[in-house]
Amino acid sequence: MDIKRSAKRNTLNLFSGRKATYLPAVICIGILLMTAAGCSKEEINFSIIPKIAFVGITPLQVQEYTDRVTITISYEDGNGDIGQPNPDVPVVFVKDSRLQQPDGYHVPPVAPVGTQVIINGQLQIPLKNLFVLGNTQQEQVYFEIYITDRAGNQSNVIETPALTVYK
Repeated sequence: MDIKRSAKRNTLNLFSGRKATYLPAVICIGILLMTAAGCSKEEINFSIIPKIAFVGITPLQVQEYTDRVTITISYEDGNGDIGQPNPDVPVVFVKDSRLQQPDGYHVPPVAPVGTQVIINGQLQIPLKNLFVLGNTQQEQVYFEIYITDRAGNQSNVIETPALTVYK
């Protein structure tokens, strides 16, 4: 009889009449807590060096001096220092494959200056007035893109798919 009583004491009615021991419930709760803790640790490990990825480019065919191209990139930064308060300081750099030097674009601070926060999101980069450089009716062009943060860290460089510029 003592065996039956102790067995009854170690059971818990979790679901409408079904009996289960405490041990499986404790194990399940432990696994859930470890999973949740594991997820939060991943988010904290962003690098303080910005990282970017290509998201999209539209359109893939443009008429020179008329159509506007929009490049979308995603970014992440472990300390939130992307963007400059000074509008004369470029943050995003876009190099046309047909040219030697990149063009710089200003981005205001994404997070308040002086804060240390993890940030991620997307940036849309509008490009106007693309034109055909040579004597042909159309040219293929792709772009190389990188960003810098306020500490001077440069992100990885990404490359877009080619698009066609026509006269």
